[in-house]
Amino acid sequence: MSKLEIVYIGIGGLQFKRALCSEGKLSLFRGELNICQSLLEDLGFEFWFSLRKEKVHLREIPKHNFYTAVEHIEGLGWTGELEFEGKEPEKAKSAIEKALKVLHVRRRLVTHKPISAIYLEMEAQKTQ
Repeated sequence: MSKLEIVYIGIGGLQFKRALCSEGKLSLFRGELNICQSLLEDLGFEFWFSLRKEKVHLREIPKHNFYTAVEHIEGLGWTGELEFEGKEPEKAKSAIEKALKVLHVRRRLVTHKPISAIYLEMEAQKTQ
């Protein structure tokens, strides 16, 4: 579980998620998958869809002091994720922009949306 704030910072319009809980994502349960699924059903959650992440790699960029996670999702392709710790949005924005430059990632390819939302938007476009 996570509680997030979408941060929009000035010039250039960079948007990113900021965890509002100091721990970031909170683990509500650690155990067997079938027990977790039963617990979620008991709490009123309903299964909607799932994504299979394959070829997942955590890449260290030591010269620039950050990591990026890359993964392949069937039907979507390759995705990457950056995470930076800190309480100051301006510093996070600077770190993200630096990492994007190092990785040669164009800003138009960057979003704050979770991978599930990106996947569902892409699927909706296919049916239009």
